[in-house]
Amino acid sequence: MNAKDVDEGSWDNCAMDRIKLRRSYNADCQADFVAKGYDWDKNNKIEAGKDGWDENGDGTLQDHEKFVSVTRNGVATIMTPWLDYAEFFCCDLGNKVVVELGGWDKSGNFSYCWSEQLIEDKVLPTYILPWAVTIKCTDRAWVEGLLTAAGKGLWM
Repeated sequence: MNAKDVDEGSWDNCAMDRIKLRRSYNADCQADFVAKGYDWDKNNKIEAGKDGWDENGDGTLQDHEKFVSVTRNGVATIMTPWLDYAEFFCCDLGNKVVVELGGWDKSGNFSYCWSEQLIEDKVLPTYILPWAVTIKCTDRAWVEGLLTAAGKGLWM
């Protein structure tokens, strides 16, 4: 998800400076975050206040580039740094992820909103047959049997 895709502009007298996204951190996805380079101190775990993404490439982590812990409705949640995008991983499938949209104007004012996103896999499955085969339109029962054998319930 990219910030520019959800940017609908500003309707007040303040000029927009930047718009960024961040998402909640799911500990089940730690390996994915580490593999993507978010583990700043290279200890193979993600920690609020220590790890993040050096977005401006200056070799240091500024506060807005770090994972932070926020409390919402009495529940502490670790959030990724503010970035131009929010990444989702296979380990997020079937889970709700909090996504925040933050905006800063040229005067330094900041505001944000958030929503919970249910991460679903909407990609249609691909079937690769182990041999060359010609299937007639009348062979539906045979195809259903083959696909059921390849992966129970995939045809439904």
